[in-house]
Amino acid sequence: MIHFTFLNSDQILGGPTSKQLKIFEKRGTKAVVSDYAITLGGYVSTKFHMENQQSLSNRTGWYWTKTLGKDNQACAINPNGELRSCETYGRYIGIRLAVAYSEIKDIAKNIMKADDGIIEMDCGVLPNRAEDANTQKLLEKLYQKQELKQFRSYYTIDSRKDKEYNKAFKERYQIIMEYNNQKFIRIKSEPFYKEFKLSNEVNYKEENYIWIPLTSIRWWADEEADMAITKDIIFAGIQFNGRKNYNGIFEETDIYNYIYKYLIKDMFKFRTEEIIANNRQSYNQTKNPIMITANLENKFGIDNLNFCLPQETIQNLDKIIVQANNDNGKKIVYQKVKK
Repeated sequence: MIHFTFLNSDQILGGPTSKQLKIFEKRGTKAVVSDYAITLGGYVSTKFHMENQQSLSNRTGWYWTKTLGKDNQACAINPNGELRSCETYGRYIGIRLAVAYSEIKDIAKNIMKADDGIIEMDCGVLPNRAEDANTQKLLEKLYQKQELKQFRSYYTIDSRKDKEYNKAFKERYQIIMEYNNQKFIRIKSEPFYKEFKLSNEVNYKEENYIWIPLTSIRWWADEEADMAITKDIIFAGIQFNGRKNYNGIFEETDIYNYIYKYLIKDMFKFRTEEIIANNRQSYNQTKNPIMITANLENKFGIDNLNFCLPQETIQNLDKIIVQANNDNGKKIVYQKVKK
């Protein structure tokens, strides 16, 4: 399994445990906050921007590190790129995932080295920037007329509001829909501010519905240090550790549990479905297909799926193990169904 994490503060700013990663040396410590993160309650600055570019799409926000702060708090980077110690129950601080570059470079796409030596690449899919005003109206109209294709897949977010500090995570599901071969989610906003503006220059209020397309997640990597981090703050609205004290062990936090139980699977769900579809197509050439259960083990977790395979393929076997021929080494275990 790929090991996603948060960076520590020394990796971002430089310090006694680690020198500063070249990503931050070359491009600074501030981070743009996505429209998706804003709608989920992520803080967006009206003052600070990435590279001082004064546009709505370059506004910065807060993101977590895994460094222990004062009084059992956790440290975060503020919109001006400075380190602060913060209570672990606020939902306004967002997520920039980090991972060893060597663990994702084989599944990443559009890899390039920029002039400053930083590797840029795409890996995974999430909502990011809201559609323009006209497309928002069109999609809402089609949705109300039930003319959009809906998937069984969905994204899982926290239904709690930012100020509900004492309430634990409770699932809220965002159904994925499609229009003109583009996938979207329709999300009811739970923002930090009751009134806000997104990068599409549309003004919104709390509980407005917003359409955001699914797009590739952009990563920046320091090849020498073997570390990559998401370019933007990709997610928000999740408590770091509720009202519990943080002991400096990131793997014991609420946000770590959320990342591995929900976020990573959401980021790579269409990758999984693509592999299943490719295997299904190759087997459906045979007659007499029957329904089986597949336990899919991959680098991002385990998913149980149901689909058809030819009866002739599995009728004399207890199970078949097939190594999918793809670039990220997923393994599919086909279990025989009782007749």
